[in-house]
Amino acid sequence: MYGQASYEEKIENSRAALQIGKFLEVKQELKPISKSQISSISQRNDALEMLAMVAIAQDSFTLAEGLCRDILSQDPYFDTRYNNYILQILFRKIKNERTDVQVFSISKKGENPLKAPAFVEIITLEEIVNRGYNDLEELFHDLPGFDVTRSQGVSYAHIYQRGFRSTLSDKTILLIDGVEQNDLVSNNVNISRQYPLANIDHIEIIYGPSSTIYGANAFIGVVNIVTKSSSVNQRLKNKYVERESGLASGPMLEFLADQEDQENTMGLDLNMFYGSNNSFNADASFFGKLNSKSKSGMDVFYSLDARYYYSDEPNFNQYEMYNSLNDFLSISNNYKSYNLYPDQDLTVNQKVDLNGINVYSDNYIIYGDTTKNAGVWNGTIDSLKLSEKGISLARNLDSLAYVNNFGVNKYSEEYYVKGTLSFIDRTKRFVVSAESWKTNNGIEPWYNFRDGKRFWVNKPEYGRWIYNNSLITASFFNQISDNFSLTNLTSYRFHTIDENTNFPSMSGYYNGKLAWKDLEASVLPNPTTTYWFRTSNQLRNEFRLNYEGIKNLSLLAGLEYRNGLIQGDYLKYTDNNVENLGSTSGGATGAEHLRALDYGIFAQGQYDLGNLSLIAGTRIDNNNIRGVYGFGWVQNPRLALVYATKNQKIILKSVYSSAFTNPSFLQRFAETETRISNPRLKPEKIQNIDFGGYYVPSKTLKIGGSIFASSVTGISETVEVGTTSDGSSITQYQPTGEQRFYGAMLSGNFSIKTFSLKGNYSYTIPEYFDQEWHPVRSIAPTRINLILNNSFGSKKRVNANLRINHIGKRMYSYDQNSKTGSFLDPITIVNASVLVKLFYQCRLELNVRNLFDLEYSDPGIRTASGKHPATIPQFRRRFHLKLRLSL
Repeated sequence: MYGQASYEEKIENSRAALQIGKFLEVKQELKPISKSQISSISQRNDALEMLAMVAIAQDSFTLAEGLCRDILSQDPYFDTRYNNYILQILFRKIKNERTDVQVFSISKKGENPLKAPAFVEIITLEEIVNRGYNDLEELFHDLPGFDVTRSQGVSYAHIYQRGFRSTLSDKTILLIDGVEQNDLVSNNVNISRQYPLANIDHIEIIYGPSSTIYGANAFIGVVNIVTKSSSVNQRLKNKYVERESGLASGPMLEFLADQEDQENTMGLDLNMFYGSNNSFNADASFFGKLNSKSKSGMDVFYSLDARYYYSDEPNFNQYEMYNSLNDFLSISNNYKSYNLYPDQDLTVNQKVDLNGINVYSDNYIIYGDTTKNAGVWNGTIDSLKLSEKGISLARNLDSLAYVNNFGVNKYSEEYYVKGTLSFIDRTKRFVVSAESWKTNNGIEPWYNFRDGKRFWVNKPEYGRWIYNNSLITASFFNQISDNFSLTNLTSYRFHTIDENTNFPSMSGYYNGKLAWKDLEASVLPNPTTTYWFRTSNQLRNEFRLNYEGIKNLSLLAGLEYRNGLIQGDYLKYTDNNVENLGSTSGGATGAEHLRALDYGIFAQGQYDLGNLSLIAGTRIDNNNIRGVYGFGWVQNPRLALVYATKNQKIILKSVYSSAFTNPSFLQRFAETETRISNPRLKPEKIQNIDFGGYYVPSKTLKIGGSIFASSVTGISETVEVGTTSDGSSITQYQPTGEQRFYGAMLSGNFSIKTFSLKGNYSYTIPEYFDQEWHPVRSIAPTRINLILNNSFGSKKRVNANLRINHIGKRMYSYDQNSKTGSFLDPITIVNASVLVKLFYQCRLELNVRNLFDLEYSDPGIRTASGKHPATIPQFRRRFHLKLRLSL
């Protein structure tokens, strides 16, 4: 066994020998370390890296490649310390072709995804570019196990993972570099067009409950966006590798490799597109390295990422269900039943109100005594109704107001900006970042005209839903020794519904909002607006210790603390003047801010017994709101068995996992005229089991799949708890629901030379219990995705990509709680992308969405009675021309 002093001595001696060309001496010093089974991973990799340098110096490139592969098999994210171009080329080449790149989202540490205790899909940077994705939402359509409803309204898209459907996308956690993005009040993932793609390195999608590691709300899965900002140093090296590959040789290589040592090394990635519906996007990532060392001896890296998106969005007036004037003209019965004081005598005050009305006008039909005394009406009216002429006048005034004010005004405008500063050396990393994004969308087509109310106003400032989210993070990593490392992550989040968020509605004659005097004076109806506001914040800190055993044991343990000031209900205003303090719908308890404290303690260990690995972990969480509410203590275990053949061509694994939700503040505290709060609402809970594995016979083929079954209890649903004075039902969220779902996922990837084929199949059967089991709406039992990619021409200058999404029939109904419903026909959507490299790192791309211009709809996202539609029309054929530039 080599002690620490002996190891350092040998490494220093070897470096000195390497510099003066004593290669034999280097081999003699390092080979015992590289072959030792009791040396640590970092010791063996240091030795192998230097031996690879010797092999390159002796022109043994095959041997050097083998040594690099050995290093990456132990540490797939190994970062070479040498500014040797050939060594960098070898590492980059191997990383690009590997099928077992590490993931960090499953256990919050680097591990082989094939052998990790969960099933995972990885979307690489190369796939993001080749497929021509314009935004984050598009890639979910190509993933197994996801149903997507593009609602295009308050939330642009809803994702339902593995068949679990809820009102919002609140059962999957979205992370960026490990930091949560879910809304603090609703738990919703706001997946729109705000996130830049230029800064994404890869995306990790975890399937199955993950509360053992993440605590509340990692209910059905986790999506982690790993940005390039998290590894700017490697990103800069990759730029040199990409720049020189096939374009330089001989002495030029040494010169270009040396450029990394210049005073300021920087780069820029830029994506811009323009397309259908007047859609424009620009996102950019500017990054670099300050070569001068900090006082701590660390290298300093920086990055700035930004995105701007605008679109007029599709014209929904073309659809009958969204055509306001046609809908309006169909409600003549509202006028015929427009009565005043039917079957009762008027009081003195009511007589005064009628004094301004010409009761002998032919706009009315009057029932009762219409005599006059000395020329002044003093009779008794039993009822007063509109005549046919009055109906016509009221309708004409309403129609004129609708023509002037109403229509689908659905433009979207979105922003994102993030700055990151990193201090890095071989054993430590300190990263600080600040991020802010804003989405400004029309509220339609979440709402339609079915209840006789109209919300869409044809003015830019009306009918808007505006999110403002900001995030500050600081993370620290320290490799204390070869076996121990610690990580600390601190984040502070601000989540706001902007005060300019508003819902306009019409005060007209058809809905009885304007009176008889208004009709007599021919008053033109106008929209009235209610403004909504909400703001919350949360401080979070997580501390983790990681132990990597020399042989077969690894342990992870952590502590998490959250301190939030969360708003319980929306404040609503008659205008957006800051002096107007607003009020809630029902005077809900908790409409003001509530202090929420969360604690989590977790641990997970892995023990390897030859080809078999045992993984076990658990987490305990506690939630407390104002010392009165909260769910108390909850425990969630995870158990997994993983078997891998010696050559790792066959891997089998079974996983048991559980999770829970922290009921959202909207469910607990938000009230409406017909729904009351339930501050003591309890969590939903899920138990899940997965069986599956992978078959990797060669570098060109990988097949994987799993079968799963889940049971969910305590699903929060609105139940009737009383009635109002007018007989309307009063509801409340209560944990009464039960759901089960099971299914299978299969995915495969085949590549040869310039061609690749990737496909996946999902089979999902979700059911909910209401005296008996019934199917869940909006979920397609079968989904098939195929992605074909091929490069053409010299140096692969042209790339063509075809994405085919087949969605099986989906049930929908006007009441999402209905046991029956209608079905949307199966649909197959084809998307195409062609990318051409114009010159060095400049690419022009044409994207076509819905290539065959099929007309189809997605199921609605809420109970579709009244103001929510049962189905939502989707995009027809769209074109986008994109420019990609990398400098």
